[in-house]
Amino acid sequence: MILAIGIDSVECARFAHWHQYSLKCLSSIFTSEEIAYCLNNEKKQQERLAARFAAKEAFYKAWSTAFLQEKIPLRKIMRNTEVIKNPNGSAGLSIHLPEISIIVEKSQIKFHLSLTHTNHYATAFVILEKNTK
Repeated sequence: MILAIGIDSVECARFAHWHQYSLKCLSSIFTSEEIAYCLNNEKKQQERLAARFAAKEAFYKAWSTAFLQEKIPLRKIMRNTEVIKNPNGSAGLSIHLPEISIIVEKSQIKFHLSLTHTNHYATAFVILEKNTK
């Protein structure tokens, strides 16, 4: 059963100079693994940063829709949500917040993430699904 969806789209140009930001500044939004991945390819830096930023925003929108009573500030979601690569190569989400982890385990919730980006735009789509079996 689908609990909620979230979508976000951002202009990649917004992230063109983010590689010049300090690690402390970038770490307020991205994990160290995300920073390393995004900055290791000069030509794709802004697209990768933009896609991860969009994923975190999309997750925030989906979570906020599904769990109105469990409001978590966007800034906290940004710092504690990570875009990962699943074993099958697809993008996934890893959430590092105990208050979300407890609800996810108790309610048997799965996160689905789809990312796409061009030179100009990055879009992320998140689905929160509850296992009803």
